[in-house]
Amino acid sequence: MTPYKLILLAIVTVINSFVSLTFALVTTWASELSATSLIQDVLWFCARGLLLYLVVYAGLFLTEVVTNSILKEVSLSLEADCMQHYLNNEDLSEDEIVSIVSQDVRMIREDFYIPTLTIPTYICRSLIPIIYLLTQNLIVGICFTIGATLMLIPQHFMASKLSSLGNEFSTEREASLSMVIDTSKGRSTIINHSAHHFFMALLRHKFAQTEQSEFSLHNMQALMFSLSGPLKGIADVVPFALGIYLMRTEPNLTILLLVAMLGTAGSLKNQFQQLIYLSGDIRGTTAVRRKVGRVLATRSNVSAQVLPTVHRFSYLSVRNLEKRYQQRILFKNTNFEIKAGQKVLIIGESGSGKSTLLELLMQAKQPDQRHIDLFEVNENGVRQPIEHSRQLISLISQRPHLFNLSIRDNICLGQTCSDDELLAILKQVRLDKQLGEHPLDFMIEQNGANISGGQQIKIEIARALRNRKQVIFADEITANLDATTSNQIRELLLGLPITIVEVAHHYPDFSRYDQVLEIDNQLIIGGRMRTG
Repeated sequence: MTPYKLILLAIVTVINSFVSLTFALVTTWASELSATSLIQDVLWFCARGLLLYLVVYAGLFLTEVVTNSILKEVSLSLEADCMQHYLNNEDLSEDEIVSIVSQDVRMIREDFYIPTLTIPTYICRSLIPIIYLLTQNLIVGICFTIGATLMLIPQHFMASKLSSLGNEFSTEREASLSMVIDTSKGRSTIINHSAHHFFMALLRHKFAQTEQSEFSLHNMQALMFSLSGPLKGIADVVPFALGIYLMRTEPNLTILLLVAMLGTAGSLKNQFQQLIYLSGDIRGTTAVRRKVGRVLATRSNVSAQVLPTVHRFSYLSVRNLEKRYQQRILFKNTNFEIKAGQKVLIIGESGSGKSTLLELLMQAKQPDQRHIDLFEVNENGVRQPIEHSRQLISLISQRPHLFNLSIRDNICLGQTCSDDELLAILKQVRLDKQLGEHPLDFMIEQNGANISGGQQIKIEIARALRNRKQVIFADEITANLDATTSNQIRELLLGLPITIVEVAHHYPDFSRYDQVLEIDNQLIIGGRMRTG
């Protein structure tokens, strides 16, 4: 946010703050006129009044424009920061980031940023009437000012309750959104098993809890405002009555002046009420701001930058690997190596830990005993561990995520790519003739709903080739494909001049692999050698 915007906001705020004094000034100027006033005096009164309103409301307009500009800037920055932290941190779930960006950021914008930017306006609109009241008559002005401050009493005593209700509403809203997302993802299951009534009952119950929490929050805000009503009556009647009494000894006090002071005091009370409401809005966002603050304060555990690949992968070493999952031993005392260029197959029964082993090799999960390293051997024959080894690795799953972008953008993912290079890659993965005359411009829809499963996997392979990955981990990528497409994908993978580590449940031809690692009874068997 540029400083000049804040300076401009301060200037126009002072100008539009005189809106609370327009009635008093016009009334005061009108008191100078009488039935014997000249036409020039009447015209001067009109000119002054119109100019006053023109300047004040021009200030109001500029205040809105500058405020909206600042809101746009800070909201964009907050949304981008939240997404950046999500992309750089694997601890945040999809539901959490959707809730934060779609709801929490908007709530912070509407109920924190807007009040924060407009509170100075209402403070100025309060100070100017106070100065006016005190300069007209000190005693009556003090009474009107004290009366207006009575409006702050309900806020003081109800602030903690309001904050508590705001916390409850934030929690319920997040839980409601999570259930909506979960139900939406399971739509086909609900339809197939005729479970509409069960899930609609759950949703209605959750919606009711969310609406009730918001209902309670708004009612508490309304109660706080309503309690200010009787206090407003005291603030109006008592100072006005005192002013009438003082007219006996104060010749400058007139009914017209008291009316002008009463109108100004009414405007002052309105400013105080707005301050109460805005303060309540800010307090209501405490829990949400803390949650977003925790997200933004989380340190990244994912490399956000694609580092240049300067290493040449030589081999992957696994030594004394041990891993438990929920008190169950998956692997123990496991040792093996995978050399550059090898084609390795990992097999085992369902639930034996094949996918877990793949995640351990990728270093996406941490073993209980960690001795998994990628090495390169330099020209002098000295081996060195590879830092940032994940930059050398690509994971291909059964259903890779495709963005609703062109094939070009889905492969490049924001990097600079030449069309010639991309067309060569498409030819290598045999997609150059399957997506029309201009395959790079082919638009993906709904995460690849408009292309086949085999084509989706080929695009993921193309991404790996474009980024010059030296190791590809394939996690049961042919499980949902027909036999012909499965053979085509496997033929493509095994023909690449890089290291391939594939997990498969349906075993292909073992002879096509350099190593076959079988997970059996907590051990990994490679060829004839049993480790452990």
